[in-house]
Amino acid sequence: MQTVFPTSYFGNLEYFKQLCREQNPHIETKEHFIKQTIRSRCIILGANGALTLSVPVIKTLGSKTPVDQILVSDDTSWKKEHWRSIHSAYAASPYFEHYEMDIKSLIFSDYKYLLDINTAITNSIIKWLSLPIQFQFTTTFETHYEKDFRLYDFERCEKILPYIQVFPSYNSCHSSLSILDLLFCEGPLSRNWIIS
Repeated sequence: MQTVFPTSYFGNLEYFKQLCREQNPHIETKEHFIKQTIRSRCIILGANGALTLSVPVIKTLGSKTPVDQILVSDDTSWKKEHWRSIHSAYAASPYFEHYEMDIKSLIFSDYKYLLDINTAITNSIIKWLSLPIQFQFTTTFETHYEKDFRLYDFERCEKILPYIQVFPSYNSCHSSLSILDLLFCEGPLSRNWIIS
């Protein structure tokens, strides 16, 4: 059975839960890039509530640019802004020092393409949490898969098993938050929220 997923920038809990459930997941590389989705943004939880971090991109072929040709723009100081926001939100978390340098290194990497930085991030999460995920990349665009998550709403706010957060608030434990929130708060135990 073949299943297809979008690429993701610090994917959320729901993203990794669904990846873990599939035997043969493929990451889509040939679809036309869809902006304002998990492909180039993530949501973290700071002192003032939810904050969206977006990677600025360059569509080399306009609106019909496939994901594997989407360039990361360096015209802004987005890397500094993302790291400043993450540091501010999670510096007081129990596992911040454990993952700090690795996360910072991923953000400040010199990857040219969005797919490359997203892949490095996803592989790092899989490694850190020993997740049973082995994905492949699509090589052509197909309209039909047995299970298709390309248009799945990974950011829908579903309640999850609560955990202690840096800035807890009513209804703050949602699957829409980046895996960073869970990772910095629960460390290796984050695996228990994904494999359930």
